[in-house]
Parts: sequence; structure tokens; C-alpha cells
Amino acid sequence: MKTQFFLFSLVCAGALAAAVPQVSDVTIAQDKASRLVTVTYRLDADAVVTVDFTTNGVSIGAANFQNVVGNVNAQVAAGTGTITWRPDKSWPDHVIREAVVGATVRAWPLNAPPTFLVADVSTGAVNYYVDEDALPGGVTNALYKTTHLLLRRVEAAGRTYSMGIPAQYAGDYAARSPFHRVSLTNDFYLGVYETTQRQWELVKGNRPSECSNSSYYQARPVEKVSFNDIRGTSAGQQWPANDDVDANSFLGILRGRTDVRFDLPTSAQWEYACRAGTVTVLYTDTNVVDAATLNPISRNTHNGGGTWPASGLNTGTAAVGTYLPNAWGFYDMIGNVYEWCLDRIDSSAVPDVSTELEPLGSATATYRAKRGGSAEGNPSQNFLNAGYHGANTPDTTHRSIGFRVALRLR
Repeated sequence: MKTQFFLFSLVCAGALAAAVPQVSDVTIAQDKASRLVTVTYRLDADAVVTVDFTTNGVSIGAANFQNVVGNVNAQVAAGTGTITWRPDKSWPDHVIREAVVGATVRAWPLNAPPTFLVADVSTGAVNYYVDEDALPGGVTNALYKTTHLLLRRVEAAGRTYSMGIPAQYAGDYAARSPFHRVSLTNDFYLGVYETTQRQWELVKGNRPSECSNSSYYQARPVEKVSFNDIRGTSAGQQWPANDDVDANSFLGILRGRTDVRFDLPTSAQWEYACRAGTVTVLYTDTNVVDAATLNPISRNTHNGGGTWPASGLNTGTAAVGTYLPNAWGFYDMIGNVYEWCLDRIDSSAVPDVSTELEPLGSATATYRAKRGGSAEGNPSQNFLNAGYHGANTPDTTHRSIGFRVALRLR
């Protein structure tokens, strides 16, 4: 029997006044026997819903209610929603006492969702979290390197940045990667980590990678997968005309399970996220590329990446997240594996930089872009930097090439 034995404050929050959707009719009560706290609310349009619990108007901290369940941290249809929470960490005997407690229910527009997206690659369940404290297990949770994809939202709409390699550092690649200004049109999500071998295996059912020793393969980036394997050889080849993929491709299967149009990033999106506000060759705000600057942030030839076959943890690729992230929390943007991007690119022609509006790549070129360099990258080759554009035919499979998942917000 549910007993409303304690007085709670009732708080609701929608978007700003000019936006939809809106939350109303929030109630909150704790069951005396089970100690479960139940929150109900009404939503006037489909939205992503999150909750915050407060005492005397101050949040108790998202880390204290990661165990919430129900119509929360997910896309919710318009109507009545219910959230349940057992206050395990916050109060003795799980009973809320000696404070006025409130629940703030927030509705996020579907085109402007919270900071983190988590997708279970097996079940297809998709959840959203407002910050790192709310994220179950935190960013470094091993699940996000094996069984779940973790993506972070990048606020990019209307932003302009310098893309490519500054001429004095470009060497032989000045023509392919000229330094120029680019404007982006949409926010997007990008994988915090490169897609791993276990994630690929759970979606596609095979293990194509060279670094595949059964004792350490799961959290290493998947490699030896082609653009065609990821997007398909039919519908998946149509970018930039549309973003369709083949149903039996990695992304086709993932989309089918999650009902979310995951994709590869464009080259412009990838570089914007990689640079994280910097204009230098490396995203650590330096133009010096050597062992001292690379080793803290990447697997490369100076710290085991050039040693093949990869017979242990210290050779070949590294487990994703081994090295320091950039300022926006993305790992392995330099080194480990090259990352496929959507763009068609002529491997020798100078890219068209006549427009600053977000480039989507050539409509006719054969090659597809790859970014970031790999574990086999040597600084003297200029491959290991934020601005370098590589390219391969879409059927190429090589131990140096993998990818990370993105999602364009519309």
C-alpha cells in the first residue's frame, strides 16, 4: 500500500518559455513499506525526460540517484509518466526524513537532448544523461567499451572553426588538408570512444580484427573493417545524397535495434570534436609532434603501436580510453586507429574550400576520408595531427583503420 506519509515539495521544469515540450502535474511520494519513491508527471509532447531530486531546493547530486527507473533518462511519449527511486545512498534506512524533498522533472526537445547518449548494442535500449555524475558508472565504466555505446553531445550549430593543417606544419599534405574556416550547421553526438571489437561482435557476430587475442580483444578498437562493412555497398554508398545505409551493415543492424539513425561523422564534425576549441596540430594546444607530446594522448610508434604482430597489451592497438582525452572528453582522436568518415574525397585533388558552410564531401569521388592517424603512425610522416585527411577506397580493410559512431541532431 502506498502511503504519502511525508510532505514533499512539487517541482516541474520544461524547456524555456518559447520552446516545447512542457511538464506539468508532478507528484512525489514514498511508500512506507518498500521505501520506493514514486514520481508522476504529465508530458504534453514527445521528449527526452530527466529528473533531479532536491532537498530544500538544492540538488542531492545525480550520483545519488543513478538507480532511477521508469519513464526517465529516455525518450518518452506524450502523456503520463512514472519514475521510481529507492534512496539507497542518501538517507538512513532508505527513509527520507528531516527535509523538504522535491523532484524536478525536465523535458528535453528531441533535437536538443542531454549531454550523454548510451545505447545497449544488444537490446537496442537507448538512454540519456545530463552529465557525468548522472551517467551510471561514470565515463570510464567498462560497459561503454564493450556492450554499450557512449556518445557525447557536441554543440556545433552555427559554430565556425579553423579546419585543416596550418601551412607551416603541413609538409607534403598542405594541398590535401589546407587550413580554412568552416561553419557547422547542426549539433551532433560523437562516440566518446572508438567502436570496440566486442561492440562490433555483438552487432555483426564476427571478429575481423588483427588484435584479436581472446584475453584482451574486447575493449580494443575494431579494425580491418571497411567503409562498406560499416554502411553497406548499396544504400550505404549514397552519401551525401542521403544518409541511408544497408540493412545488413553494422549501422543498419544498429539502427534496426535502436530506432536511432546512427552514422559515421562527417570529416568536419570529426575535426571539430577532435580539436575541442584548439587551432594547433595536436589538440593539446601544441604544434610540436614527438614522443613527449604524443605518448600521453595516443597509441603510436613511440609506445608500442609500431610492434606487430600484437601479442600483448603493450603492442599493436591499445584498449580504448587508455590515454588522456581531449578537452571535450573524447579519447583516442589521435593514434590507435584511423577513423572512417562519411566524406567522399579525391585522394590527390585539393579539397573545395570555397564555401564555409559545413562540407559534406564530394558527390562523385571514389575514396572515403579517414582521420586521426593510427598506432603505426610516425610523427615524421605528419599523419598524427588533428588536421590531416587520409583516404582509402571504401572496400579497404586494414589493421590501422576503424571508426567511431556519430548521430546528427536535426
